[in-house]
Amino acid sequence: MAMNHREIRRRYEQSRFTRVERLVGWVLLAAGSVLLIFDGLLEGFRTIASDAHLPLVYKLAVLAVAVGLVVLLFSVFREQLFFRNRERYRDVED
Repeated sequence: MAMNHREIRRRYEQSRFTRVERLVGWVLLAAGSVLLIFDGLLEGFRTIASDAHLPLVYKLAVLAVAVGLVVLLFSVFREQLFFRNRERYRDVED
């Protein structure tokens, strides 16, 4: 008996190799993105801190925005980890 499209997709997505390759891809993407973001923020801070003509208020405002962004990104990441293990309908199929 021929399998329908959903069954083929489910079997493909449940294969160990597929899950490992997707996990490795996401981990590398996330790690590279985090490194680039933090390096960009660090360079931005160095540039702003070394600019003697920029008022202190602007320097503090940029610092507040950057720290706020990092806190929000961390909060969203933590929320996703929390709800991933507690998802009510995780094992329900279409």
